[in-house]
Amino acid sequence: MRLNLRSSSGFTLLELAIVLFVLTLLVGRFALPLAAQREARQVRQAEAEMMEIRAALLGYAVLYGHLPCPDVNGGGEAGANCATGGEGGLPYKTLGLARGDDPWGKSWRYRVDRNFANIPIRFDTAFADSLQIYNLYNEKLSTDEERPVFILISAGPNGRLDGDNAVASDRYQSGAPAKDFDDLVFWLSRPVLFHHLLMAGRVN
Repeated sequence: MRLNLRSSSGFTLLELAIVLFVLTLLVGRFALPLAAQREARQVRQAEAEMMEIRAALLGYAVLYGHLPCPDVNGGGEAGANCATGGEGGLPYKTLGLARGDDPWGKSWRYRVDRNFANIPIRFDTAFADSLQIYNLYNEKLSTDEERPVFILISAGPNGRLDGDNAVASDRYQSGAPAKDFDDLVFWLSRPVLFHHLLMAGRVN
């Protein structure tokens, strides 16, 4: 008695195994590009959200004459006083934004020079903090004369702050994605802030 190794559709078990193996390879081949495309979309979304947050912060400064303090309680509202400086979450509710997390579900990080928050900004307002931005090659991207007035950070796809951004200090890093760095960092300089405040008649 001979065994019939063909399926009802005419394929042998060996042929079916080969087809399944090829399908597995094809799925694996396309899964990575799809993941890369999804991550690229999220990065573009984060960059667009950064511009929205920038506009909200500038709008707040024009309306009140100063920048908001960070959210230190996790409720989305600006702290009552940031005279001691420091970093916290984005005060998205204070800014009138719908959410305070980035496309990867992590809270935006926000740092502001304390002399530009809580008190009216003047043309002679000087920096209180020594905020500086460096690239991944330890080259300074900001200057001693014109340091950031605020810094906005997304932890990026890996969900953690990398490099100098993971350390509580006045030094931050920005750069193209690398093996151990995928943070998205935006900062605003004092001249840009003054330009917007001057156009609105908010500085003297």
